[in-house]
Amino acid sequence: MTIGYKNVAILNKLSGLPVDQVVNDWYTNTVLDVVGVYNALLTFYQGLYTNFSQSMGGNLTVNQYAIPNTPPAPGIGFGPPIGTHTGFIGAPGTAGLPAQVAAVLSFHADFTGVPEHGPAGTRPRATRRGRVYLGELSTVVLQSETTGGKEIEFTDTFLGQLASAASTLKGTPSLGWSVFSKKNWALYPVVGGWVDDSPDTTRRRKVQADSRTNWS
Repeated sequence: MTIGYKNVAILNKLSGLPVDQVVNDWYTNTVLDVVGVYNALLTFYQGLYTNFSQSMGGNLTVNQYAIPNTPPAPGIGFGPPIGTHTGFIGAPGTAGLPAQVAAVLSFHADFTGVPEHGPAGTRPRATRRGRVYLGELSTVVLQSETTGGKEIEFTDTFLGQLASAASTLKGTPSLGWSVFSKKNWALYPVVGGWVDDSPDTTRRRKVQADSRTNWS
């Protein structure tokens, strides 16, 4: 038996190298098959893709994994995908920012009755929050900012597109977008979220240097 599904969205870069792939994990609590999930994520990424770096290849692959109703043994994971679907999103944008720069889409489940701070320094609400790092991004998503100690921030247009895409994804019939808590081994339906106007970074997307310049 399963409690839901892990859907791994893979965005390929023009290099075609697996090491360069951009990966986002999405969790659902329904029986919607991989094609249905793919179509929902296709709509999500298509609405944002002109904001992505021109180094992105435009292909989206979704691998779906069943989450068992009890945690597997350490190191076992969820096993092989129960479904895979690949297609084309569209043409990305213009010159890109450094590969590790990302926009963080944060989301959460219902917090009713769940305190932020618990005993012994615990954070009960953390089990009902999730995030994905979206990118790689184009320079068009940034604008100058001279107040608040910031020099750059995301444009209002880009933030609006992100919020709209996330809201559409949440409202997709039969998708059941959820937060997965490994601690509680449970899925909680997403009810809302936010996107900060400040860019973030994810180190695993950093491109390795091709050369080194020495000095003495």
